[in-house]
Amino acid sequence: MRNLKINFFAVGDSTDINTWSGVPYFLSHALIAHNVDLARFDLEPHEFRSYRYAKYLYHLTHRRQFFHTLINYYLTSHKLAALSRQHGDADLNLFLTFSYSSYRYSHVPVAHYCDRTLEHSLEEAGARPTLAARALCATASPAPRSSMLG
Repeated sequence: MRNLKINFFAVGDSTDINTWSGVPYFLSHALIAHNVDLARFDLEPHEFRSYRYAKYLYHLTHRRQFFHTLINYYLTSHKLAALSRQHGDADLNLFLTFSYSSYRYSHVPVAHYCDRTLEHSLEEAGARPTLAARALCATASPAPRSSMLG
């Protein structure tokens, strides 16, 4: 019997113990310890020059996180679409965020595991959602198409 094959999507490097309090690191190691074939992917689109420029310019004028901008959503979605097509032979696409999902790009079942949503983050910060944030919440919500939520 072959091992379960999972595409593991995280915001940040899941091989770095310092990413997101170590959650991607420890979860990925636990899956590997249970003989899961794991393909790790960092959702941040660092390879796009436009991402680096936009992030730099955004931080000059804003205090909020660049992660919640439409340009980041667009570039990350573009990267995710390509990864989903290239790695469509997996048994599961596991996302450690509720902000992105591969259901539009692949027939691989999707599971989301995360401790908070954008709505929770904004509420906790006492921030009023901008038009862009409301648009992201409406377009990025994977719940109706997820196989599992955690």
